[in-house]
Amino acid sequence: VAGQLQLNRREDGWAIPYGSLRSVSLIALLRMGLGRAHRERLYVEFARMPLYEDMAPWNIVAQGSRLEYIDQDTKDVTFDKEVARAYQTMSALMNYIRSVRDFGKCTGKARGGNVYGIPYVSDCVKSEYEGPCKSSANPVPCGDHTCKPSFVACLQALLSKEGTKHASVAMSSPSDGTITKEIGVGVGMW
Repeated sequence: VAGQLQLNRREDGWAIPYGSLRSVSLIALLRMGLGRAHRERLYVEFARMPLYEDMAPWNIVAQGSRLEYIDQDTKDVTFDKEVARAYQTMSALMNYIRSVRDFGKCTGKARGGNVYGIPYVSDCVKSEYEGPCKSSANPVPCGDHTCKPSFVACLQALLSKEGTKHASVAMSSPSDGTITKEIGVGVGMW
């Protein structure tokens, strides 16, 4: 049908539901060499849009005088509230990694997920399992052979799986003033 386009996603063949095309992609407009005034107007329009997961210029189209986000997989969720805490979240993950390293438990970055290589997402949980973890909601291949949302979730899942192997530390003070600790099956002196 004239004016109709069907696109299929390469990974799974899913037909992307585009209707009649009455727009032009932002990437096409930017590559046409727009004048400064038009480029600035589009930038202002872009900056005022809600924050979606995949705001690459091929997922944004000009429809009349407005820009629209068209990625079918991610158009129903915005991240305006979440991005307000981006710095704090990254800082928390960075410091968590430091502590995991100091415990000697950091095994390197997991492979098979986190396709963009975003820092602090898949650190410290490298294992033989390499996914693939294709979902952006669960991009971290975990040693329990599942995909998790973060390395923190993976570490916690691995500890839950191991159960009593990592029993909590019970401390007592004998009459001689030394502190003993019991960890699982062993007793040690500090």
